[in-house]
Amino acid sequence: MLFARSKKMVPFHCDPILLLGPPGVGKTEFLQALAMALNIPQITVDLASVTSSFLLSGISSSYSGSKPGIILSTLTDESDDAAANFMFIGDEIDKLAGAGGSSGHNNGSAALFSLLESSSSCKFKDEFTDGKVSIDASYVNFAFSANSVDMLSEPLLSRLNVVTIEVPDYDQRIHITKSIYRRILEKNKKT
Repeated sequence: MLFARSKKMVPFHCDPILLLGPPGVGKTEFLQALAMALNIPQITVDLASVTSSFLLSGISSSYSGSKPGIILSTLTDESDDAAANFMFIGDEIDKLAGAGGSSGHNNGSAALFSLLESSSSCKFKDEFTDGKVSIDASYVNFAFSANSVDMLSEPLLSRLNVVTIEVPDYDQRIHITKSIYRRILEKNKKT
């Protein structure tokens, strides 16, 4: 998990998006760069390793290991006055447990259904509060990457704006390589 904070907050909101394309074309890097360019904080989570919805929606206070989910934690972070407007980047949503349609707390996609709907994200309930407190997560920007939609359920896909990223052709790869090389040179000049 990665949390990066930009220097100055600029309010921004977009509908949930999914960048779809083959591995290695830079989908996650693009989403992180987009958050930086928009000047909003970002959290990147490798969804391939998430096996339950607890990461997103917390663990009930009735359990000894109770804790809030990442959404509530970020929204209530007192050290960050811009916490309500951040980008949650879910890497490899196609490998998320339960993304194919199974339900319940034993799958990682259960919390996403209410977070990705504007009508329910404004009254999201984290399990940590035992359903007693609703939080407004409607200004959280959700962005995901996937290699395939084959394992994603239709209800989940219907909540995402899918953008397909093609493999760059030869000329595009040359341009990308030169751009990366320039970035490395610039970075090394500063150090």
